[in-house]
Amino acid sequence: MSSRYLIDLTQYHPADEISDVIVVGSGIAGLSLAIRVGSFANVRLITKSELQESATWYAQGGIAAALNRQDNWRLHFQDTIRAGQGLCDPQAVEFVVKEAPAMIRELMEMGTTFDMKQGKLSLATEGGHSRARVVHAGGDATGAEVERSLVRSVRKNQRVTVHERTLVVDILTDRDGSCCGVATMDTSTGELRIYLAKVVVLATGGVGQMYQFTSNPSVCTGDGIAMAYRAGAIISDMEFVQFHPTVFQTKRGESFLITEAVRGEGAFLRDKKGDRFMLGKHPLAELGPRDVVVREIVEVMERDGTDHIYLDARHIARNVLEERFPTIVATLQESGVDFFTELIQVSPAAHYLIGGVKTNLDGETSVSGLYACGETACTGVHGANRLASNSLLEGLVFAKRIAQSIKDSLSRLKPKMPQGSSEGSSPSPGDISGIESKKNELEQAMMKKAGIVRDCEGLEEAETFIQESVKSTPCSKDPRTVKFINMLTSAWLTVKAAQLRCESRGVHLRRDYPYRDDINWKKHILMDNQKIGYEDVAE
Repeated sequence: MSSRYLIDLTQYHPADEISDVIVVGSGIAGLSLAIRVGSFANVRLITKSELQESATWYAQGGIAAALNRQDNWRLHFQDTIRAGQGLCDPQAVEFVVKEAPAMIRELMEMGTTFDMKQGKLSLATEGGHSRARVVHAGGDATGAEVERSLVRSVRKNQRVTVHERTLVVDILTDRDGSCCGVATMDTSTGELRIYLAKVVVLATGGVGQMYQFTSNPSVCTGDGIAMAYRAGAIISDMEFVQFHPTVFQTKRGESFLITEAVRGEGAFLRDKKGDRFMLGKHPLAELGPRDVVVREIVEVMERDGTDHIYLDARHIARNVLEERFPTIVATLQESGVDFFTELIQVSPAAHYLIGGVKTNLDGETSVSGLYACGETACTGVHGANRLASNSLLEGLVFAKRIAQSIKDSLSRLKPKMPQGSSEGSSPSPGDISGIESKKNELEQAMMKKAGIVRDCEGLEEAETFIQESVKSTPCSKDPRTVKFINMLTSAWLTVKAAQLRCESRGVHLRRDYPYRDDINWKKHILMDNQKIGYEDVAE
């Protein structure tokens, strides 16, 4: 898809010191990892925007954990496996759900304030869960509360050096292909600089911005996945992009997610006639797993010739909505919509990348010295469809496992130097005037051709568009161009994997292959910059 390095390494200012660990990204995965590693090593935390700007900040629902007497880790395990449609790694799932209660306790000790009810944690029900087990904060502002507490802890840690507004352009490797640092660009000045480290951890989030409609913030441009791919890391399960069922388009034209916790409180989904179309489609009706609900929404919209369905919370007590969902109430009011008395127009939007940089159970990638965590990683926890409120949890648990792995090995690691390269391009101001229009075209192409429902013809057209865009987009010394090239790389990986998987499973839906095929496709699609391969599902 592109050169080994987007910009020739000779164009960068050389490193003046070597860190123990570099963490790229400042969501729940990156921040919690930096805090843990900062207890025993020097950490350089690099983020391309403000420290608190991440998908975590916008997470409304909460964190799933079996915390009451009617629940246990085995039930959480079963719900996760069931939602994953045959592709979960059972061992990874078990690690995550068993650690969940401890993660909640650690966040509370760090200063996170979760919602309480009668002196106990308030637990909500969300799609695919057989028990109420979702911890939340500020009603519908869980991500913001968690992010605030983590940012406070990072700021106080003297062993963590923070670099904001710094875009990591590439992962550096030595002559043996081992990771040894990162190449960066100051997004304000354009200055290029190299930072070296014994270990690098990618926690850069997902790819939502490559779609026209997404619940993700603007920072989610697939940077970590694209960089890892250029560095030779194995990328897995990229065809699985989860679309959230209920996203509202504000009067400003922005996509605003309405958490399924609203449905957990009893809200209904209705078609244009006012009928509850999820009845009879799943035993949990509106609280079925996301892939099931989205599939039905698409069928209803196509049948009715509309671009939306309706979320109905009118029968829920006003005080319940005000207490549990203050952010949603206020946002709808800003768009002139009354949550208490009106039907809310919603539709699916790109929400979460299930695939990503393939890791083992300690977060290690196929590139020595490189780890991945959070949405950037593909750990095997989510299979073909993520269970609601397992994403923040996965980031916390794998951050803990990665930190322990680094602690166990750090003293044996020696600093390495990057291999000199003339494979990249020399940066220039270049013509970046067309980048925004190209980005808009990519978003539309991916939404129409590689979005919720795909087919062979549309995927081929998307691939052709991506390949032509790559050829016409030389790298320039501008962060917008770098991020767009990363979006193209991530989009190509998604399209290629979607072409290969000739079945419908979880969040991957094919019109031309409408059924699940366990005989031929109970396996993962693996891609690196040399080849495409397959791996059977772990039992």
